[in-house]
Amino acid sequence: MHFWFVIATLAQETELMKRMSAQGISSYYLLHGKTPLDLWTVQFYRNLGVSCKSVSKPEGFEPGLNIGTYGDFIMQTTHPKEISERIDRFFKKYKHIEDVNLTELVDIATAETSITFTVIKDPVLARTLREKIMGKF
Repeated sequence: MHFWFVIATLAQETELMKRMSAQGISSYYLLHGKTPLDLWTVQFYRNLGVSCKSVSKPEGFEPGLNIGTYGDFIMQTTHPKEISERIDRFFKKYKHIEDVNLTELVDIATAETSITFTVIKDPVLARTLREKIMGKF
């Protein structure tokens, strides 16, 4: 899914990445998107020292799905189809970050919806997923 949240929370995301880096935490992000805004977010993260890469979306990958590993934990969020489609249209609409309508993005980010958040503690599965992600770099 597009990294829409970085635009909506630019200052907080910047501070979070800086703090993690200062603590010696390495981050690796894979993004499924090739729009100009997607490429902007990849460059944003790289400038903060995050290993970030845009890759083709795997076949059958559910729209709105985000998965991450943090130590022994796997964290997954799933945005509803309607929100995922709105985010996708937003990213396809704008070619340059300076053209982004922030009000439109805030409307998407604050839409009343239900987002599924799942946390699984499974050291083996987390390590396997992390190695698969890091293998793309």
